[in-house]
Amino acid sequence: MRITIINGSYHQKGKTIGIANEFTSLLEKKLYKYTLVINRIELNNSKLETCRGCKNCFSNGICRLDKIDDMHKIKRILCMSDVVIFSSPVYLKMITASMKLILDRLAYWTHIFKLHNTLGIIVLSAATSGINETNAYLMDILSHLGISVIGTIYNDIYCEKNYTNFEIDRIATMIERIIKGKEEISNDLLERYFKSFQYVYKEFVKNNKYDAEINYWLQNDYLSKKTYLQLLEDNDGENVDDE
Repeated sequence: MRITIINGSYHQKGKTIGIANEFTSLLEKKLYKYTLVINRIELNNSKLETCRGCKNCFSNGICRLDKIDDMHKIKRILCMSDVVIFSSPVYLKMITASMKLILDRLAYWTHIFKLHNTLGIIVLSAATSGINETNAYLMDILSHLGISVIGTIYNDIYCEKNYTNFEIDRIATMIERIIKGKEEISNDLLERYFKSFQYVYKEFVKNNKYDAEINYWLQNDYLSKKTYLQLLEDNDGENVDDE
């Protein structure tokens, strides 16, 4: 199992990354029978260009900026990951600028469920407020990426450490059940988003409107799937970075 931590914090020894590290340590103990490979992407140390809004990714499926920064490498790691931990402190009821930057650069993927068969975990820390707003935002974007978010681990001044530990243990147990085939990784949010996009793209095809997104859906036979769960079952395996 390949686990990737995307750290959006500017503090390498801060609470946010500390929670993520605590979780992976527990996961290693709980899943000792399995081989775990853990990657860490430190956004603060990565070369990342901001999205220019040129829309080339939507039209042609390619981001020109991938050739000049680290984003192509990050995309490749994401496609190979079974679990991705999105770790960020809360700044003004939002994720950090570096975390927002990579999500902007993944905008095209939010229309094609590129990271299906990937589990997501949200790790947030805040002083007093903004946890709920930030979590709702990440839940929405990650679900559009095709990620099944199985839990949020957070820390604020009102959050007792034993609650954080309980949530870490609950999520680790859920991952173990998914590995053993005892839990489905689809959910109502994923199913709803999938059906909405499917309806729109079927209409586009009827009207002979094609671009990179629709071609991706056609090439991967998404339009024939009755549910998102069927898509997961029919495409069980590693996501492919085909950009």
